[in-house]
Amino acid sequence: MTTDTGFKRYQSAIALLAQKHVMPAYEARKKGVTLTLPQDAAFQAVFTGLTEISSSIEALTLTENLLALTPPRSKRIKKDEYLKFLVAAYLQEVYILRERLVKYAKKIARLYAKHLGRDPAAALFEPLLASVDATLQGVTTTRGSHVHSQRFTDQDLDLVAMLSLVESINPSPEYDLRLYYSLASGKWHQTVKKNNAETLKLLDIYFDWLYPVVTKDGKAYFPPAGRPARKNSRNGA
Repeated sequence: MTTDTGFKRYQSAIALLAQKHVMPAYEARKKGVTLTLPQDAAFQAVFTGLTEISSSIEALTLTENLLALTPPRSKRIKKDEYLKFLVAAYLQEVYILRERLVKYAKKIARLYAKHLGRDPAAALFEPLLASVDATLQGVTTTRGSHVHSQRFTDQDLDLVAMLSLVESINPSPEYDLRLYYSLASGKWHQTVKKNNAETLKLLDIYFDWLYPVVTKDGKAYFPPAGRPARKNSRNGA
């Protein structure tokens, strides 16, 4: 059942539009014909941009889940490097998500501006960017300050790295690497879990803002492109 608001509602509306758009081309393809539709460019802008954002959310969720699990037991994978990799991957994906959200809002504003009879950029883009920055700025700033010089670290990650080195040279029951790894990964898991929850709230606000632009009477649509569909046979005729 489709929710009344938010990210899932937008996804459902675009998915139905995508199905309607793709089906004629799919049926033509079975007959050996390539069908080019006037709305193909709009479809790529609306649908591909959405799938990129969805992919980022899946990556953030995956990182959250991996942080909650015991690390691989293989001796080829050092616990400290594994944890640092997950944290760095998370920070990088938040940065990518921010860029994709900004890019997608701009695309939607440009694509639908003419058909709406006005330029919605001021009404859409600036408030959306403000919401995106308010939620993600702290994380993206952390990522940006380290990405060009070294992988992100903090005191907890440094301690795990130090104990990992000590254990590899001179194992001692005095230092419990598993304990400190559990503490560090637990801290980051809670941080990522909290941030992901806030990010999902942001997406609901973001897509609630875009939903009225891409829909009419609750159904997503493409602005008229003004060109007829074109069929191409396999031999180019």
